[in-house]
Amino acid sequence: MLDRALTSLEGESGLLAVREKSGSYSIGASKNLSDGAIGRVQPLLDDIIPQIAQSQAFDVLSELAGQPAERLANGGGRMHYMVLAPLEIEREMLGLLIVFRAHAQSVFGDQHRPLLDALTSEMASSLHSKRLLNELLTERERSEQLRSTFVSIVTHELQTPLSIIKGYASTLARRDVEWQPDFVSDSLQIIEEEADRLSRLVSDLLEVSQIETHGIRVEPVQVDLRSLFEHAVARLRAAHPQTPLNLGIEGEPAMINVDPDRLEQVLINLVDNAIKYSPRGSPVNISLSSAPEEIHFSVSDRGVGIPENQRERIFDRFYRVDNSAARKAKGTGLGLFIVRAIVEAHGGRIWVDSAPGQGSTFHVVLPRGRGEI
Repeated sequence: MLDRALTSLEGESGLLAVREKSGSYSIGASKNLSDGAIGRVQPLLDDIIPQIAQSQAFDVLSELAGQPAERLANGGGRMHYMVLAPLEIEREMLGLLIVFRAHAQSVFGDQHRPLLDALTSEMASSLHSKRLLNELLTERERSEQLRSTFVSIVTHELQTPLSIIKGYASTLARRDVEWQPDFVSDSLQIIEEEADRLSRLVSDLLEVSQIETHGIRVEPVQVDLRSLFEHAVARLRAAHPQTPLNLGIEGEPAMINVDPDRLEQVLINLVDNAIKYSPRGSPVNISLSSAPEEIHFSVSDRGVGIPENQRERIFDRFYRVDNSAARKAKGTGLGLFIVRAIVEAHGGRIWVDSAPGQGSTFHVVLPRGRGEI
């Protein structure tokens, strides 16, 4: 395409600059330009050239000594003219066609614009198709990776409780042994716990599917957060008797318009996560405070922590922190994905402060909402 453009525009040299998603430009193709000339072009692609293209598109620019055409083309004063044409589709800048010419005896005027329009339209269309193809391939690669991760995690998470349930059930079913009541009771309790774990896994998978298909559904009502948190923490203390759970509430009782079941799900999930990735018996601190327009609560632990480059990714589905302590912990990497969806469905935001080896603090801020009491 660049060869054809040079022939049609009677140019001696030229290049095609491609606009990246970030807004910067890179050289996609060049013709008859030295390495030195290309080196001079690159620093100007994000500054001078786009400005010229926007203000004087489809015109030949007569350049004087020391101006862009001479500096860009060869630095020798031979290229005095430069044709700049933006490559656009639906007003989106995809790139720039730049052609250098030594002489102006065939000035590019209005009569030549149909030719330039045809050239730039074809080039823009090709760039657009290439970008779409790259995005499709990237998404396909990401989907394949997600599917592989999904199969790996779910297979492991399903196999473990199923193996435990089957093992204990087979043991209790043996007719050649008379088991002691304590052993039977403990075995049944383990079977029940693993069955609950399976149930949670299936529930999480169904919820993720629902979120991705239709979004998450919340049913807000006026709730007293002090009562909700005290009730939820009492349940968590009963479920985790070995973990000191400290609840601190500042200010007056906070009334807020939220879905109480969903908000309790967020709190329980964050606390379960904190316990899972902390040393056994390590305390977990929960704090709640309110302001006129919003409420803030946090869950802090003294666990393994999260590296800075992974703090945003932990909210992605199936993502788990890449360290040895995290790999030992059970989980599918769905909990924080669901938590973020619930928080955002309430118009809130969630983030984490953390340092490897020093623990993590998850912060949630929610607007008080309508109907505030």
